[in-house]
Amino acid sequence: MKIFYLFIFLIFNSKVFANDITKFAVEDFQIGSKITDYFSLKFIASNNLDNYFDTFDDKNKFMVIAITEKKYIRDWDQMEIYFKSSDYRIHAITAGNFYKNINQCYKEYHFDLIMLSYQKFFGP
Repeated sequence: MKIFYLFIFLIFNSKVFANDITKFAVEDFQIGSKITDYFSLKFIASNNLDNYFDTFDDKNKFMVIAITEKKYIRDWDQMEIYFKSSDYRIHAITAGNFYKNINQCYKEYHFDLIMLSYQKFFGP
């Protein structure tokens, strides 16, 4: 009987279910949207990182573009957007800034505040 109660508790406990990742965005790029909503096919082809997925069984399943132009990204030095080749849906986004001195990074970004905002979105 205790196992049954545990099972019911887990089913109705909201922490068991993942938050909707499609609400997550970096800059203006949203997970689940199409890369073609943001860029032309010509831009995608010219910024594609060829051979990025060579170690995968199906290396053509996903594509990734690298963006460094400030007219597309405001807060980052570089951004990579990973999307499915067949439907151009964005599955992952990475972004980063590059520093010569790590202390400059610590000053500029308050990691405690960043972690709190991610925990608020994704949970503890």
